[in-house]
Amino acid sequence: MNSVRKVFLTVSLLFFAFLQTWGWNIAAHRDGAQTGGYDYMLYTPDAAEQTKEAQPLIVFLHGASLQGSDLKRVERYGPLDAVHKGMDIPAYVLAPQCRGGWNAAKVMKTLESVMRERSIDTTRIYVIGMSMGGYGSLDFASAYADRLAAAMGICGGVNNSIDPLATLPLWILHGTADTPVPISQSERIVNRIKQINGGERLIFTRLPGIDHGKPARLFYRHEMYEWLLEHRLTDEGRPVNRNYVLNNESIQKAYRDLPGHGRSVR
Repeated sequence: MNSVRKVFLTVSLLFFAFLQTWGWNIAAHRDGAQTGGYDYMLYTPDAAEQTKEAQPLIVFLHGASLQGSDLKRVERYGPLDAVHKGMDIPAYVLAPQCRGGWNAAKVMKTLESVMRERSIDTTRIYVIGMSMGGYGSLDFASAYADRLAAAMGICGGVNNSIDPLATLPLWILHGTADTPVPISQSERIVNRIKQINGGERLIFTRLPGIDHGKPARLFYRHEMYEWLLEHRLTDEGRPVNRNYVLNNESIQKAYRDLPGHGRSVR
């Protein structure tokens, strides 16, 4: 009996270790060279397995610390890590991996590769990113503002034209104590958008006293994903939803709503 119990315990531990490494419907795709895009990880929501209805998709662009050729690195922080920690995100999450900075056209090639294989709601495609990924997200949103329902840039900036960013719902967050990427990079975007249309589709959140790294905790807040998913490309006038709050308190309570502590994304 003891030997049987030992075998059962060993099998159980191996099973849960397998889940910890490969579970939660997250799969690696290493065909970037063939498609003209990037290698990527893809999270598939439960709804995609349970219904034939098209599902929304969130593109997550990582920061410089996660670049390279080891795809597992893109799970170290961000939405895929939030899924590993128990958050239920009701959307595909596409997490490509780059080396040496983001290229908007290659991100789109990667997205189009996923769209050929999966049923994606083309009115509900979003992009989020932080630091280098914040730049990448806003460059991507600038290049494809007519194809994204909403975008979010955290402690980043933009290299492409700012003007297209005024046309879609956009949330920019930046810490005032950020030294690697000073808040002036976001303020430049905000000021230009306000010149264009008064910032009617823009939310700008200053995070007083917050440095460059701490905003990564926002990826573990349900409000981030709920805000994105409230928007559709077909919304008349493309208004921005101002009913959500992400701030210093959100950072301090980053993990409170994860399973074991509360709820997941609605």
